Amino acid sequence: MNLFLLFLAIPLLWRVATPFIPDEYLDPYAYWNTTSINRQRPDGFVPIEWRNLGYWDAPNATFTEANEKLARKLLEFARARQDGNTLDIAHGAGDSLLIHLESHPEQLHALTPLQGESDKARKKLFERAIWAKLGGTPIATNVKMHVAPATFKDGTNLEHPLNPMRHHVGQKADGDSTAQTDGEAEEPEPEIDDDKQAAFSAPDDDSTAGEPPASDPKAPFDLVYVLDSVYHFPPSVDYFAQLVYPALRKGSGVLAYTDALPPPSWSEFPMNIVSTFISPLLSVPPSNLSLRPKTLDEYKTRLESFGYTDVEVEDWSDHVWQGIADNFKPRGGAYGIAGRVFGYAGNSGWRYVAVRATRPGNAPAEEQAHEAQAGDA
Repeated sequence: MNLFLLFLAIPLLWRVATPFIPDEYLDPYAYWNTTSINRQRPDGFVPIEWRNLGYWDAPNATFTEANEKLARKLLEFARARQDGNTLDIAHGAGDSLLIHLESHPEQLHALTPLQGESDKARKKLFERAIWAKLGGTPIATNVKMHVAPATFKDGTNLEHPLNPMRHHVGQKADGDSTAQTDGEAEEPEPEIDDDKQAAFSAPDDDSTAGEPPASDPKAPFDLVYVLDSVYHFPPSVDYFAQLVYPALRKGSGVLAYTDALPPPSWSEFPMNIVSTFISPLLSVPPSNLSLRPKTLDEYKTRLESFGYTDVEVEDWSDHVWQGIADNFKPRGGAYGIAGRVFGYAGNSGWRYVAVRATRPGNAPAEEQAHEAQAGDA
């Protein structure tokens, strides 16, 4: 009886303990050895450290190839302006940020809750920038690194990119953990010389038409991009989607992410109770297991109820679960166990979906001009 009561108390004990456990120990992906599971470049100059589930559409694809494919496919699926103001949330060690730079965005905001990931990503960006400068094509992108939870909470980090009052924030708030990489860093930087920082200075944009232009530090986002992590965000995916909405550019801003949906039975008894016990092991809030849409149409309708338009939800399950399972199981050990879990997910009705949604409204003059130029090109 005592053991049974202890088992029932596990979720409560976990919730009491988690505030005292460093974030890097709560991240289930932190235990993946990214340098060994990824195929590194021969020169090893910039390490490849993907740790997503991947998009497996080739029989002999490597883990690295599948992960890069997933990142690029989501970016293509988003169909958003990529040379404006982009926010990448939960970017890991920064490999997805390098893909964003290929589109030469005016601004690239990069957010992760882990300081170690931010440091790795910042170093990769600077190394890419210095090589671009040496090659005669310097990167004119203003990059800002944020170390903060994915979801903003009132009264916390006022400079959080999803703070609804971000347009009105002037000075850096106490406790802010952001660092700008344009040469005006506000917290200690890695061993980076001035030339590398200069490579990230963006040209001035004096446009004042409509909403702030993409070059404005507090401009709305043309794209909020979340790869393979939204289901980890507390308190729920729904809350996150509603939080992003006012941060998007009116008329064109896009939220794009991948999500993992449990079978419909997880919203019913007894699985809705079981999910409470499983959620700590998966580092997933209980609501992201038991309060999810049962169909893709319901998923679309739910986002539309938050105000989004042009909502699309695509099922990519056939190119995710079995591929990562087949890649991980032969590795043995913890990877082998993870591979069997991924295989079970695919066979038991879990769906891996890609989602895009647009904030409606009349596009401001600057955005309309950009679209006109794109049409003339």
